[in-house]
Amino acid sequence: MTRHILLLFCLLLTCLNNSVQAKGLPLDQFGTLPILHEGRLKPMDSFARIQWKRLSGENADKNAIAWLAETIFDPARSVQRPIFRIRSEALKTQLGLTEEQEYYSYLDLIDAIARTKETALKLAAVETKFLSQQQIDFLVLHDNVYVYEQMLRALSAILPLNVAAPKEYSDKKNPSYLDLQKFAVLIQQKGGDLADKMGLVRMGGVGNELFRIIPPQWQSDGKTWHSPWVVINEGKGGPLSAAYLEQWKTMALSYRDNNAEAFIEATRKAHTLLDQNIVKLKAERLYSQINPFFWAKIGYVLTFIFSIFWLASGHHSLWRPAMVTYLGGKAFHILGLGMRIFILERPPVASLYESLLFVSLICVVIAFMIEWKQRKGVAITLGSISGFVLLWLSLTFTQDGETKDVLVAVLNTNFWLGTHVLMISIGYAFCVLSGLYAHFMLWMDKVKGPESRLLFVGLLMSLFFTAIGTALGGIWADQSWGRFWGWDPKENGALLIVLWLIWIIHGRLSGHITKHRLNAASAALLIIIALSWFGTNLLGVGLHSYGFTTGLTAGLVTFCTLNLAVILGFWYRTHILEKRKQQT
Repeated sequence: MTRHILLLFCLLLTCLNNSVQAKGLPLDQFGTLPILHEGRLKPMDSFARIQWKRLSGENADKNAIAWLAETIFDPARSVQRPIFRIRSEALKTQLGLTEEQEYYSYLDLIDAIARTKETALKLAAVETKFLSQQQIDFLVLHDNVYVYEQMLRALSAILPLNVAAPKEYSDKKNPSYLDLQKFAVLIQQKGGDLADKMGLVRMGGVGNELFRIIPPQWQSDGKTWHSPWVVINEGKGGPLSAAYLEQWKTMALSYRDNNAEAFIEATRKAHTLLDQNIVKLKAERLYSQINPFFWAKIGYVLTFIFSIFWLASGHHSLWRPAMVTYLGGKAFHILGLGMRIFILERPPVASLYESLLFVSLICVVIAFMIEWKQRKGVAITLGSISGFVLLWLSLTFTQDGETKDVLVAVLNTNFWLGTHVLMISIGYAFCVLSGLYAHFMLWMDKVKGPESRLLFVGLLMSLFFTAIGTALGGIWADQSWGRFWGWDPKENGALLIVLWLIWIIHGRLSGHITKHRLNAASAALLIIIALSWFGTNLLGVGLHSYGFTTGLTAGLVTFCTLNLAVILGFWYRTHILEKRKQQT
């Protein structure tokens, strides 16, 4: 039954005989129209990219906004487009999908989704930790299909219906549900095909709250943004919201007629009606289009190539191109973080994803300052490695497509985000660079000279920032929760870094740790950082409930094991060399 209702609904809205495939319509202004999604006002372009990433698993590009326009304005074409990514063969078998493909359209899945709906409802009541990976994938697919259906029906109230209405109801050839709504009681009393189709459209709009494009100032409650269906069904609209929806209807008609001029004009009028400052929305769309962190990674890769050739060949002429690409990568890196600060109106770090962006930039800046003074190539090599690897690792935390999450109330304080969080993050950056530099020291078997002094300074700076940052975290917690952290994995992870640094620094000053052992212990700092930064999030307990992460266990164990093996390998080599020196 569900299958027939949904199919009929899509066909009812299409008017295929009057629709042409839209090609090359300018969607720039459309992409900056505001929508409230996940607690934050964002441009339509960002909403499109998030949904594209959610359904397809691919990083969105400029095609995301075109896909969204097709989905809301021309659902009949959208349901034929392969957008749902299914890679699990077991899930394909469970759904009865015989085609050997990775992407499926809504029409490909509609039978299987309807048939397995009851199973999905039962599994949804089970805690995630008791579900297998196949069951999780199964539920995710059902959720994705539900979200997609909400988008398909988002504007169904104002799209033209493929029905014939008596002239006393409407003189339009293909009236919309909204056009006929004022005659709803009369149509229902008379019954017939028109009443059935009106009821079908109405049923599709029940609970459709995803597409929140109507601002609160136009509504009777004046509290929050609402979707067109909520405004219509609950009677919360007014003259301005009706005029705004009329522009959306014009957009839909001009889109289906491939009328670029009319589409642009309707979009312009919609912006005029909103009368909102959309500078941040434009900035967010530009941020998505530029993708500054991608270009930053390109700059760091090029820097690494130039610097490696420089170190291997000794040609100082390679220093200039290495620095140019390094500065280019750093410029894009700063641009990306700066745009995020402007868009979100808060300090740059409030999540694991953002901590990777910020820590990588601090590593790059510190390495640049060292390189500018020494000009030996080692600093920018390590800076480019840390910058690229941490930015690459940040992609792990963008699987849902959204990287600008709204903070929970207790974290939404610019003072503590700008003090405790930034101090800890700067401390992480010094630790990362010190750990990498210690690996270089082990590789080159250096225990004296300026390199050794530079490493020790890096350890002192690491201790300074992590110790102060940890103390500030305790004060913040005391103000927010009424007590210091106690035994909380995240803060105790930061304390572990402090204790490790205190141990190796005091051991070196007291003479209990030799310079070779100092290099090895400093190199192991990368393991301590990884366990504190990511490992504590795998425990799933503690007050830092906003930072939990799953799926990183294998990667974390592999990193720690390989890093330990490298340190032991260098240590063994040094031990063998010392024995040979003693024998000679």
